[in-house]
Amino acid sequence: MIKGISFVLGLSMVCGAIACSGEDPQSESAATDGTAGASSTVDPATSDLLQRWRRSGTGGTVAVSTGGTVAVSTGGTVAVSTGGTVAVSTGGTVASTGGTTVASTGGTTSSTTATSTTSTAVACPPAAPATATIYYACDCAAGADKDCVAGNDTNTGTSASAPWRSFERARSQFASLRAGDRIEFCKGGRFTSTTSGKWVNPSCKAGTPCVVATYKAPWASGDEGRPVIHSPTGQNGIDFTDGGNADHEEGYMFAGLELEGEKTDVGYFFYNDIDSVTVCDTNVHNFGIGVQLDTSNTANAGADMINSDITITDSYFSNNGDQGFLGGNRNAIVQNNHFKNNGFNRAVFNHNIYIATNDGNGNNIIVRNNDLYQSAMINGKCEGTDLVGHGLLNGLLIEGNTVHEDIGTVDAGCWGIGIEPGYAISESFKNVTIRGNTVTNVGNQSIGVASCQTCVIENNVVVNQQNINDVAIAAPGGSEDAVDTKTDQITIRNNSIALDVGVGIGLSTEGSRHMVTNNAIYSSASSTNHLACFSLGLPSTAYTEIDHNDCYLSGKGEWVLGQGQLATWSSKTGFDAHSSTNNPGFKSVASPYDLRVATSSPLSNTGDTSCAKVDITGKTRNSPSDVGAFEL
Repeated sequence: MIKGISFVLGLSMVCGAIACSGEDPQSESAATDGTAGASSTVDPATSDLLQRWRRSGTGGTVAVSTGGTVAVSTGGTVAVSTGGTVAVSTGGTVASTGGTTVASTGGTTSSTTATSTTSTAVACPPAAPATATIYYACDCAAGADKDCVAGNDTNTGTSASAPWRSFERARSQFASLRAGDRIEFCKGGRFTSTTSGKWVNPSCKAGTPCVVATYKAPWASGDEGRPVIHSPTGQNGIDFTDGGNADHEEGYMFAGLELEGEKTDVGYFFYNDIDSVTVCDTNVHNFGIGVQLDTSNTANAGADMINSDITITDSYFSNNGDQGFLGGNRNAIVQNNHFKNNGFNRAVFNHNIYIATNDGNGNNIIVRNNDLYQSAMINGKCEGTDLVGHGLLNGLLIEGNTVHEDIGTVDAGCWGIGIEPGYAISESFKNVTIRGNTVTNVGNQSIGVASCQTCVIENNVVVNQQNINDVAIAAPGGSEDAVDTKTDQITIRNNSIALDVGVGIGLSTEGSRHMVTNNAIYSSASSTNHLACFSLGLPSTAYTEIDHNDCYLSGKGEWVLGQGQLATWSSKTGFDAHSSTNNPGFKSVASPYDLRVATSSPLSNTGDTSCAKVDITGKTRNSPSDVGAFEL
């Protein structure tokens, strides 16, 4: 292993007074020149998460390609502001006042579950203040809309009928904007960045941001797409670096743009104490990294060397060779985005979303309602975890995401969600919640945590029909070094799982105060090799409760790996006294998958109070509650 990065993240819980009384974890609240990748604190090349995996998968492939279209339905309403283009969000209703809707990311999503209980509506951009000055730019480089009419840099730029022309003229104005002012690029236009200039302005404010957005030009017919900004090799798309020692800047919003790279550099790069920035309704493709949140140089007076309150929302990241998203700073939010075919430059180390920081200031990060597909595709197969986190994470919330790959297109290391050590530094993950996610047909682990303390995995839907699953939900899900925090106080509850091989839930090796309750597992495995509902290898005193689970193995395998059937296990330990081996009655364990159940299901009203407070759709659970992710 090589020393890399470390990240601290935070979580936000949604609680209520309802039937379930399960205890939830509570949150606790480089490059000297700012060049991305040059002596940066984030070094994805050093991650060795897969190489530290304890055991290989059970092998086998399914030679079936499902293809098709992603139909994600994770709840919530996305309120898109005037004229914006919606990169189809992961949930609910898209309310647009004049934009276009980008098609889905492809592939097949098998579950139709609504997973978000939190409103993630973002008005982006908001209406301009009456006092705002708006500057306009329109260029018509090759590939622009056929009706495009270019502006002129000698114009004043304050009229949509007489805009500036060049990207550089607009960028250079940014430093002079007052709080609330904005720069707008014409829809249908195409621009080329000719310098590596930065976007920095100390006058912008978090409550009154400086805005870079789009406008409908007088020549437009209404069918124009986002303005395209092309960045030549050696230039980031939008670079927020303020060189030298860190000065505090805040209050930017970038909306409706399309950034196009040349397979290198970064689409949006954050460095040197940049706070309160929203990037929304954007399309970032063909860079090395789509978005990178880095750290800071030494602070000047008034700066704290922390990038915080960065929101990346309702956007589309594709064909970025190293990472779709990389980084993680205090209060960062990554939500309602589509990630497709990112990380293809290298197996194992590259990902669609890579949460990372090494400065201990990454608390309260939320990764919510994103769609992830085709991670680190090498020779036609996914070879890197879709959503990974390493380092020092505290209070991370991973909620309502849809992670999916196609049958026959994954290797064992194509994990779904992995929050686990990957470096030689001391790593720990505290108060992490992974809930309401749908993970379909990834590699030999769908959801895993390690070095995790006071962590909850609940209300997730996991389907794996790749004939490759080892342990679907695992803690520890990867190996830990002697310097890493040890896994402790893990709660795995109300998950619905359908498999064709392997173990449903593993919670072994170390720690205490663990809980495994109200989970529903179905296996169609034909072989008994490494086939079990659970892997629970610790002494009984390490678990506070294991009960009200349902697991159906068609009469094969074991209830607990190495410990025999349910009756033997229960008699020996006293656990699972109210658990069953009934067929849970999932509506469909074949594509299109649907792990909801009917009222006649044995999962109905057989749960206990140590359950998730709400179900995967946000519905308050009854008393008695239902087993699995869904409450009838």
